[in-house]
Amino acid sequence: MECGNCHTMNAPGVQTCVGCGWPLAQVPPPAPGGPTPPAQPPSDQGWAPTAGYDPQPPPDQGAYPPPAPGAYPPPDPGAYPSGGGYPSGGYPPPAPGYAPGSGEQYPPGGYPPGPPGPYPPGAYPGGAPPRKKSSRAPLLVILGILVVLAVAVGAFFVMQGDDKGEEIVLEPIGMVQEDDFAGNLDVGDAAGAVAAADLSAVPDPTTEEVGTPLAGRIAQGGEPALYGGSRDTQVCDVETLVAFLTDPANSAKAEAWADVLDVEPAGIPDYVAGLTAVRLRYDTRVTNHGFNDGEATAFQSLLQAGTAVLVDTTGVPRVKCNCGNPLAEPAPLGDTSESDAMSVDNVAENPDDAWDGLDPATAVKVEPADAALEEVTLVDFDTAGLIQRPVGSDGASKPDTGTGDVQVTLEWASDSDLDLHVTEPDGTEIYYLNLGPTSTGGQQDVDSNVNCENDGGVENVFWPVGDAPSGTYTVSVQGFRLTRDDGTDCGGGDFTLTITVAGQERVETGTVGEEESVDFTFDV
Repeated sequence: MECGNCHTMNAPGVQTCVGCGWPLAQVPPPAPGGPTPPAQPPSDQGWAPTAGYDPQPPPDQGAYPPPAPGAYPPPDPGAYPSGGGYPSGGYPPPAPGYAPGSGEQYPPGGYPPGPPGPYPPGAYPGGAPPRKKSSRAPLLVILGILVVLAVAVGAFFVMQGDDKGEEIVLEPIGMVQEDDFAGNLDVGDAAGAVAAADLSAVPDPTTEEVGTPLAGRIAQGGEPALYGGSRDTQVCDVETLVAFLTDPANSAKAEAWADVLDVEPAGIPDYVAGLTAVRLRYDTRVTNHGFNDGEATAFQSLLQAGTAVLVDTTGVPRVKCNCGNPLAEPAPLGDTSESDAMSVDNVAENPDDAWDGLDPATAVKVEPADAALEEVTLVDFDTAGLIQRPVGSDGASKPDTGTGDVQVTLEWASDSDLDLHVTEPDGTEIYYLNLGPTSTGGQQDVDSNVNCENDGGVENVFWPVGDAPSGTYTVSVQGFRLTRDDGTDCGGGDFTLTITVAGQERVETGTVGEEESVDFTFDV
C-alpha cells in the first residue's frame, strides 16, 4: 500500500508506514492548495491480491511453517513479471545492506527476510506481489525521446543564433557595471563630458572598415586627434587606482586585473605609470572586464565618446576610469555578416541604453600603433585645437603642449631656467614676454622653471593647423638663469630641441650656459 503522506510503498497488511510512521488507513491533510491524497493506492498500480490471499503480515520472528496444501491459489495470469518469476523462497530479495538480526531498519517498501523454506507458487504472504509491467512505461519512453528531441532542436537554434557572436553591452558615459574593479576614478572639471567645440574641421584619423561588431571604422592608437580632452585637466585618479590594487586586502582583484593586462601584480605601479589619461573622441569598441567570484569576467562593450580611459604606449585603451576595469581589444567580426554586425537591435544586449547620435558606422576599433609613443596627440575639446599629452600624464601631472603645422619644443631635466625664442619669417619674435598669438597664430603656451623652480622643464611654441606662414624661422635656446640667488647651481644647461613641421620631426641636442644662447633655423 502506498502511504498517502510520504508515498512510500508498504507491504499489504502493514498498518503503519515504514517510511514516516503515518497510519496507512488515515487520509493525511492535504497540502495547502493541493489535492487530497488518497488513503489507498489507485486501482491501476499494476497488481492486485489474488482471491483467498490473507493480508495479515508474517510474524515478526521465527520460522514460517510450511503452508497447508492448497492454501495458496495459483496466481492470476500476468500477475508476475515475465522471464521466469522469482527464485525459490517466495520473496523478492531484500534491499542491499539489510539482514535479519542486524538491528537495521528496513527501507521504505522493503520486506523482511523470507522464511527458510520455499513456498509454493502463488501469492506472497507478508509482502506485495511484484507489479505488472506498467502500461505507462512506453509513454515515459516516448516522453523521454520527445524531451531529447526538444533539447536537440533548441541547441540547434542556439548554435544558429551564435553566428552573430556575443552580445555587446552599450555603456553610456557614467555607466558602471555592478561588478566593477575599483570604483569611480573619473575626475576633473570635464568628468563625463563630450566635446564642447565643433570638431568638424579637425582631421579624422579613422578609416572605414568593419573589423568588429558595432564599429564601422578602425584607427591606429598613435594617430593624432584619435582621442581628446581638456588641456591640463586631470582625467583619471591613477594614484587611487594604484593604491587600491596594491592594498593586500584587494589582492584577488589585483591578480585578476594584472592577468587581463598581462603584467605581474608586483608590476602594477610601473605599468600604470606608463598609461596616459584621455577621453574618447569616438564611440569605441573594447572588451571590458568586471570582477566576479574571484575572477575577471570579460564582456564585449561599446563605450560612448567622452568616456575617460587610460591608454598604453601603443594608444590602445587599457583601463576605464569610472570603474577601474581593465580593457582589452574587442572580439573580431568572426562569421557575423556586416549588415547584422552593424545593427544595434541585433547585437546589443541593452539597445534601450543607446545614446543620442549613436551610429555604429562611425564607432571605432583601435589597433596598436607600430611604435611606442612618447606623447599622445589629442584634440582639445574646448578649442578644437591639437594638444600633445606626454605619456604617463593623468591630464595634469605633466604639462600639455599645443601642436599644429609647426611646433618647436624645448625640454631639459635640470632646475635651470632656460628660455625658448622663435622668430617668424616676418621678424616677429615669440618668447616669454610676447606669448602671442601673433597675427599668424603663433604662440608660446608653456613657460617653465622660472627662477629655477622646476615645474616640468618644457617650453613650447606652435602654429595651429593651416596657420603657419611660409619662410625661414629662427630658434634660439637661451640660458636665462643657471644659478640661484644663494649661489647654488640650478643643474646645468643640457637640452633637447624638437622641431616638427607637417608631422616631420627634427631633434637637436646641446648645452647652454648662463646668459648664453644656441641658435637653429628651419624652413616651412
